[in-house]
Amino acid sequence: MVPNHNGNQDRPILILEDDKKLSRVMVRAIENLGFPVLSTSNPAEATKLIEDEGPNLVIVGLENENAGRSIFKKIKQQDEVDLLLLRSDRLDTQTRREVQPTEVVYKPFDTRYLCRRIEDLLS
Repeated sequence: MVPNHNGNQDRPILILEDDKKLSRVMVRAIENLGFPVLSTSNPAEATKLIEDEGPNLVIVGLENENAGRSIFKKIKQQDEVDLLLLRSDRLDTQTRREVQPTEVVYKPFDTRYLCRRIEDLLS
């Protein structure tokens, strides 16, 4: 049985991550929470998925931050879409202001920690 996440369980979580292994691990962990998951490493595809699927959370873990700029703009245009950034380095103040993430999780991270943050964001 899929847990009730206040109506969010039918809206997918979108993962935009260029590390394929990490992406697979996150997909499996999030699906185990009962959420539908979409995953891509292509920012253009992610932008289309945001338009078509209306995710309630977008997780972005691109090493090349500039590749994700269109995603950040698209997320800002959507209602009720949270942005969780996965970072391997510190997020500077200017980028934080520009991107306005709901949450930042620093790599390397424990998958259980990420799952707790996702549940907190979507509850």
